[in-house]
Amino acid sequence: MSDLKSECQEINNWFIKNTFQYEIPYCFTASYKNDKAYLSILSTNIGLVTSRSILQNYRPIKIYHIDGPSTEYTEIYFKNVNQEISFDYASISKVFDYNVRLQMSWYMLSPKNIKSHTINFHNFINGGYRNYLIVPLINDQIDYDFMQEFIKQREGQVNGQCLKDMNLDDQKLNDYLFYIPKTQQVNCIYAIISQPWKQTVDEYFNLISENSKFTIEQLKEYYCIDETILKKSIGYFFYEHQFKTKTENINPILQLRSYQNQYNQRDLALVIFKQVTTIQRVQYYTEDQVNSLENKSQNLKIHTCKPKLEINTLTTHIMPISNLFRYPFSVDQYDNFLMLPTFLLELEQQLIVSEFANSIGIEPSLRVQRAISRASYNRDINYELLETLGDSILKYLATLQVSLGPQNTNENILSDQRSQIVNNNYIGKHLFKYQYFGLFYYVRSLGHQTKWFSPVLQNIHSNHIQPEPVKQVSATMLVSFLADIFESLIASVFLDKDSLYDVYKFLLHLRHPVCYYPATEKYYPKQPIVQQYQFPIMHNYMSFKDLINPVRQLSELEKQHFQKNQIEYLNYLQSEVIEYQFHNKYILYESFRVQGSNMDIDLPLELYYKFLLNSNTPSTRGHQMLELLGDAVLECYIMCNCFNQIMFKFTPTNLYKIKMVLLSNSFLSKIAICYNIMHNFQDPAIIQFIESVKLDEKFTYYNGNFVRVPKVLSDTFEALVGALFMDGGWQPVCNFLQKVYLKFIPFVCTYLNDIDDHVIDRVHQYSASKQGHMDIKSFKQENGQFCYEIRIDGQIVGRFTHEHERVAKEKACESACKKLKI
Repeated sequence: MSDLKSECQEINNWFIKNTFQYEIPYCFTASYKNDKAYLSILSTNIGLVTSRSILQNYRPIKIYHIDGPSTEYTEIYFKNVNQEISFDYASISKVFDYNVRLQMSWYMLSPKNIKSHTINFHNFINGGYRNYLIVPLINDQIDYDFMQEFIKQREGQVNGQCLKDMNLDDQKLNDYLFYIPKTQQVNCIYAIISQPWKQTVDEYFNLISENSKFTIEQLKEYYCIDETILKKSIGYFFYEHQFKTKTENINPILQLRSYQNQYNQRDLALVIFKQVTTIQRVQYYTEDQVNSLENKSQNLKIHTCKPKLEINTLTTHIMPISNLFRYPFSVDQYDNFLMLPTFLLELEQQLIVSEFANSIGIEPSLRVQRAISRASYNRDINYELLETLGDSILKYLATLQVSLGPQNTNENILSDQRSQIVNNNYIGKHLFKYQYFGLFYYVRSLGHQTKWFSPVLQNIHSNHIQPEPVKQVSATMLVSFLADIFESLIASVFLDKDSLYDVYKFLLHLRHPVCYYPATEKYYPKQPIVQQYQFPIMHNYMSFKDLINPVRQLSELEKQHFQKNQIEYLNYLQSEVIEYQFHNKYILYESFRVQGSNMDIDLPLELYYKFLLNSNTPSTRGHQMLELLGDAVLECYIMCNCFNQIMFKFTPTNLYKIKMVLLSNSFLSKIAICYNIMHNFQDPAIIQFIESVKLDEKFTYYNGNFVRVPKVLSDTFEALVGALFMDGGWQPVCNFLQKVYLKFIPFVCTYLNDIDDHVIDRVHQYSASKQGHMDIKSFKQENGQFCYEIRIDGQIVGRFTHEHERVAKEKACESACKKLKI
């Protein structure tokens, strides 16, 4: 190819100055890299020459079009891929010229403008990432003779078969395309008037009325003729009739007469034809695009080069058959070309996604593609949605990593250590540091090819990307955005494999510190943690009491007995509540130890519990470590099991709401008292909570923390989950949580939109919708109680006083909601 470069220097200089990119997809104008190329054959019998080998596409490519109320598609696949071919100067020039001529035909460009509208030969020679050139085939090989003949036809050196030399009774004529040599205009034909001097005007008018909204009477009035003219021949009407001066728009007939005067063709058959649809006007969709159309009937577009013969202005194109010549391609073949931009769009996405996925150690898939798509490209599933799930999974992995280390520290320090490796700043810079293919180069919303629904992935090759300083990264793309993409990829790996072990392998490939310890089946199971929940018949007015999976409630006598004998209480929990027998009882003991020391034996967590078991020594620590671990395990379980079971199109806000509903202190405290999970049955705060809580209230009425919730209840429940996890791994945790959330997860996934937002959020939303100014004022009264006032535009709409500040604020917002009726 170096010889080719040297031979084309003069051509290059000229093309650089005279190139105009004319709405051709970028993948058509991208450039070659070397003289080795690859031939791939599509099922539509079109050959694609690529400068790089084509990777296996990870899902079938379906090209959709809308036909009336229905949606139809054509599936295009590769019959053969990556057959190596070599180009010399003559062959590469012929292929290049063939593509220019072919694309000019699609865009209806005049031969006079070929120099100013050609694609850039300089780019083609110098090389780039990937391009696609179209070639004709014969026996699965490039047909250079056909290309040469096609180029000669488009240059006017030779003509195809003339229509007058063809069998006019052939039913296949309507499937052929024809062109006019003078203008190179490609046309499709609809009807042939084989004997214009014998067929009557009445027959011609009937043909028009069948394909238009005009009646015979309207046609007579339009052409200012009477009944006698209808019996005349079509030849007389076209060539001899004297139209009145007030007759409007008879240009097609006048043009036909000019042909007759010029060529004396009045005895030849006439053809009714129409110019083919240009590639700009056709509309095909990828699967994502057709699914995102809100109203398909309003987006009806032309999807074939041969549109319907609909005469709206009485302008019919008529020409002698001697002026039309056979175009090398049929209507079906031309339609296959019109599908190429949409096909190559989807193919380009899949190829770049495949390269990117391979570079970071994961398998390419549709979810990976959506994980690096913005909402502006795909509103249903995109990185903003997936990163919410990935955040919970990463939180679990990071919590596990910091918890399994030496234990001479408290949970606050461990929480800080976890934050250091999961915060956006660290993740963004870490992903940038270990980027293989420059993630921030791949991701965008809609590029410069907006007319072609361009991919979200930028078409730049990794070999041309040099690492840049982090300062430039922040200018190119926010670090937080990189972190969100990182978390989104975590979610896509989990959803594809349904395995935390595969997430571990992915992060290990990127050398993330959450994979510091070796993976074990106990903590990183290959088996799915997503369980199948049956959706029973439910109603949105069901209460917490209706949804809880009940266990036997303890009598007062039993509570007093368990208060004095903790070992028997824990045995009761194992046999009747969690239905699991601990292998190491000291882990269970620690989960109910609210108060304890932070410092203990400096051993990794697993070795620490083995030491307790072997030495038969109870722990002196509190349950804060298990609470920290249980909180992460619980959130990971809830988010993973809710993500695939929501019954409607959801948003990141919906996922955040699930956390607020199913993981709040209020909800977990209610679960704890219903399952008799508490460290002290005689705690006054717990007794007061049991007496005041309303379990028969509608679950969709989200009351937040209106009643002061003893946080120790939710902490104890999380510590118990953490203890189950440390003793048996995910299996006992999944069994227990499926029992607890048996009806809650199906209910929330079905009626999430019916569940009220928190009262504070509702007041803020009301204020924003009314464009009013909301102000929350608080002050402490002389008696020590807190008073909150909710003001909108200076007017008090809610007020409440309480000894606890948070309760006062929420109650004030609740009274505001009642007054504003929201």
